[in-house]
Amino acid sequence: MGKRRRVLYQSFHKILCVGEGDFSFALSLARKFGMATNIVATSRDSRVFLEEMYESASRNLTELESLGCTLVHKVNVHTMMHHPLLIKFKDFDRIVFNYPHAGFIGRREFEYRQIKRHRKLVRGFLRNASYMLGEKGQIHITHREDYPYSEWKIVELAECEELILVGEVFFNPLRYPGYINKKGDGPHCDHTFPIGESYTFIFAMAST
Repeated sequence: MGKRRRVLYQSFHKILCVGEGDFSFALSLARKFGMATNIVATSRDSRVFLEEMYESASRNLTELESLGCTLVHKVNVHTMMHHPLLIKFKDFDRIVFNYPHAGFIGRREFEYRQIKRHRKLVRGFLRNASYMLGEKGQIHITHREDYPYSEWKIVELAECEELILVGEVFFNPLRYPGYINKKGDGPHCDHTFPIGESYTFIFAMAST
């Protein structure tokens, strides 16, 4: 289990992208594949909200639709396995959540109540995603490893959901042309944020 370079996403993978902001990550994959019929991309917010808050959202969504992507809005990661539009999509090869964030109730990331909210979000996502995986599917969470983000203890949360860490890959955004990470919360949601040294944590079901 190393941090070596590897290709995480292929055009034959059935991919679910969760918690998209302006949908630039899903679009980056779609452009690489030359199509998006294998991609389901979701957002927490409505399409109307996204197009109002993110300058590039409308353009990105339109292009994804033209490439065959399935777009689903107002998806709660705590209940997504029961979402009426997602129930028919099962057995994903890859379920991806980049930089999960529960939004702010305090002002600092190191406050315990803030960390507790993030842990709840991640565990809810992992629990739901585990029910939506194919036999050899993987769950990917891209996240910073430095303090206070290390206090989210993502690996431990995954173990609680009977998932095991099978890989940890350095995240280089240059490998995803066009992807721009977004804050996704508050009046500056369309702004980017420093990602530091980030890694994609790769989880699989413990029984596979």
